[in-house]
Amino acid sequence: MTVSELDRRLVGGHVIAIANERGIPQSRAFIRSVLDALFQLTETEISDAITDGGDDGGIDAVYIEEREPFTIHLLSCKFTENPQKSGTKNFPANELGKISAFLRLLIDGNNDLHERVNVELAEKVARISQILDSGNRPIFMVHLCSNGLGPMEKERAAFVDQFKQYGVVRVSNVGLVNWQA
Repeated sequence: MTVSELDRRLVGGHVIAIANERGIPQSRAFIRSVLDALFQLTETEISDAITDGGDDGGIDAVYIEEREPFTIHLLSCKFTENPQKSGTKNFPANELGKISAFLRLLIDGNNDLHERVNVELAEKVARISQILDSGNRPIFMVHLCSNGLGPMEKERAAFVDQFKQYGVVRVSNVGLVNWQA
């Protein structure tokens, strides 16, 4: 299925409406929209999941399914405000590098990771550490979310390959093709 200009404008309009209604940037409205579309969360749960900001390790939101087997959803969301550019812009490779560094430190149990990230993400790191310390082996689901194109296939493959050794990391591209605004 190809993504049309109409699809881009519909998602953009939905995001703009949320941004205007809440008085927030469009990028933040996009994160809220993605969390709602993927997980059907309450407004409070959406607010609690958002980790976007400085020192976020490329992770804009974290949602933890608090039942066994635990699934930890890490979302990186990129919203292009210009609909014409969204059809030609790939998910940024530098974001994959940030996410990969964060995820390696998290899975390997880096003790000072919470000091390297913002407060919202530090709270999630603490909860994930509790899950790991209790002997659970959660699945880490990385969602690369964009109103544009996904990462270049070579970059995505390299990103996925570096986590094969762990056996618990999955990656999904969330784009307009599977969008339900």
